Amino acid sequence: LCAEQLGEISALPGPTRGNTTVAEACGTLHLTSALVAARDGRDEDVSTHLAEAQSLAAHTGERNYLRYHFGPTNVAGWGLSIAAENGSGPEVADRFAAAELDLSVLGSKCREGFVRFTLARCWAQADGTRDGEALRALDTADRLAPVVIRNDPIARDLVLTLDRRARRRVWELDSLRHRFGVPRG
Repeated sequence: LCAEQLGEISALPGPTRGNTTVAEACGTLHLTSALVAARDGRDEDVSTHLAEAQSLAAHTGERNYLRYHFGPTNVAGWGLSIAAENGSGPEVADRFAAAELDLSVLGSKCREGFVRFTLARCWAQADGTRDGEALRALDTADRLAPVVIRNDPIARDLVLTLDRRARRRVWELDSLRHRFGVPRG
């Protein structure tokens, strides 16, 4: 379905300095296609779609047509989601953290929280060596968007995973378990 939509939208006139809506929609479709390709294990397609989205974001800058929150910052956030799906989370999380992006440009606490949650998922893929970072990112995500994060089954599983791997009790993890309603494992 995304491929069809990309074909149709790509035929529309390109972005102008004053109107980037088509590029934003096209970029968002590329991001969606990259995520689906990552879930399907199609690495070449992931790279192609992600590169197209990055190119469009470099042209549009930070925009928010139809609440897509499209731009370089959101593309970086989607890059985390893609990395979480294809297992390359820790390396991508390190690059993301080093970039020190201002997530407030997304204009959405919900989107910002989801990016932080995805950052936590990526660091959790380091088999326990980055659980401190994962815990702090998940805590931040929950503080930004508690309704969304606490009701996400993957987030609940992440709390359970972090709890099982914890070598000692830490108040941040106890607090997350309590907020998520997850009993001590």
